Amino acid sequence: MSIKSSNEVSSKDVKENLESSIPKLITVKQFCEQYPWPSESGIRSYINRAEELAMTDAFIRVRRRVLVNVDKFFKIIQKGGKNYE
Repeated sequence: MSIKSSNEVSSKDVKENLESSIPKLITVKQFCEQYPWPSESGIRSYINRAEELAMTDAFIRVRRRVLVNVDKFFKIIQKGGKNYE
């Protein structure tokens, strides 16, 4: 494996690195369109009780909008809450 000089780094390489490091964040409505569970009211309940359920890492608030970090949400669900990593 050779190291590329800065001139040899392609835009494809940069895009792949960015995609792997940027978490998938979607709105609640987008989440409900893509996944059958939980329902919109269910996900909003998780958001409102995020601290109590140790799920604060799964949600990001941007002013009034809440974004769901899909990967972290499902990791937390699989582990049953606390200490998911």
